[in-house]
Amino acid sequence: MAPYLKVLDQLSRTEPNNALVQAALGNRNLQNEKFQEAADHLRRALKIGPSQATYYGELAAALQKLGRTEEALSIQKEAVQKDPYNPILQKRWCFF
Repeated sequence: MAPYLKVLDQLSRTEPNNALVQAALGNRNLQNEKFQEAADHLRRALKIGPSQATYYGELAAALQKLGRTEEALSIQKEAVQKDPYNPILQKRWCFF
């Protein structure tokens, strides 16, 4: 296991109420195609705050993979509104 993932696993136990940790767990699950788990972690990250546009973008990607396109589109729109000059969010916007 990569050192980053070991640290992330440890942080998931010691810092479960940290938004950055939850977002990182969501990103890891998104990359591993565990889309519902990714969405759960990313929603938790947004709830804990402070919200980041990238969290919304990753949540939208997970929701899209789950076939929840309308919800994903709404979340992606929020992401772009929060950070309109983010090229990654703009690129994802084009795929809706």
